[in-house]
Amino acid sequence: MTSAPLPIIGLLRELANLKRMRVAHRSGSLGQQLFEDAFRALVAGEEVTRIALTLTARAIVLTSLGGVDAQVLRRSGLDEKWVREIASRAFDALTVEGSSGACIDARLAAALRSVASTELSSGCEPAFVAKLARQPRAGATAPGKPRLILDPTESHAEHCALVAVSGVLLAGKYGAALEDVFLAALVHHLHNAELPDGGFAGEARLGDHLETVASAFRNAALAELPPALRVRVEPFAKGFAKADTPVARAFHAADVIDRVLQQEWHASAAGFTLDYATDEMGIVHAGPVQSFHQSVLAEAGLA
Repeated sequence: MTSAPLPIIGLLRELANLKRMRVAHRSGSLGQQLFEDAFRALVAGEEVTRIALTLTARAIVLTSLGGVDAQVLRRSGLDEKWVREIASRAFDALTVEGSSGACIDARLAAALRSVASTELSSGCEPAFVAKLARQPRAGATAPGKPRLILDPTESHAEHCALVAVSGVLLAGKYGAALEDVFLAALVHHLHNAELPDGGFAGEARLGDHLETVASAFRNAALAELPPALRVRVEPFAKGFAKADTPVARAFHAADVIDRVLQQEWHASAAGFTLDYATDEMGIVHAGPVQSFHQSVLAEAGLA
């Protein structure tokens, strides 16, 4: 018997597309940028809960507006009143009743909405951040089976950022402190800044040596952090072997959902059809020139 789907899964599915969305004024995907901004704010000494809420709200706004956020609006010279209004409207589009995110707890939604246009401080970015942005994830691997290579691959920075955002949204379901889930998600792959991802198959072949190798690289990454921040995140850096605490359960839920959503996206992309783009998504959308566009496509044999 199939259980009812997690109500928030629609929103998490949309947010996962930040791994594949880009803008001209910054390098990397929007997911990568969230990861970079998280560590820049942490190094600058911003309060963790503020960072977690601000970046989660920004992720929702970016998803809603397709890469436009408060920073972009401010650069255009738009009045601050309208910056806040547009960011709030974009946030509401994915979180109000009837949308995919309507299941967000009302108090959390209010806290997120209040920081939807907030800017964070920016400190020096640790070197491991750029490495994790370059390090691809292994995807689906299993001992004894050929590797399944699916392109484009996500990076560890993208994965960690989306697990962090998802963790904030799921923390309440498990009674976990959202700031702890956020931090755990950000640092659970620090070792992969230097250790290429061999996936489950590669890890099985490293056997008893896996933790020795991973620990050396994990400690090297942790050493790049300011002392107080290192003390704060170190307990989470190895991840959680069990799902026996609220934070561990929220983290594992966010992690496994993100991993499977990535594979779902590959399956969806492979099944893409032209009819879906033209009929379901309305790529030739309503407007004063729609009929002309349709006639051109018919003449070209594309409709």
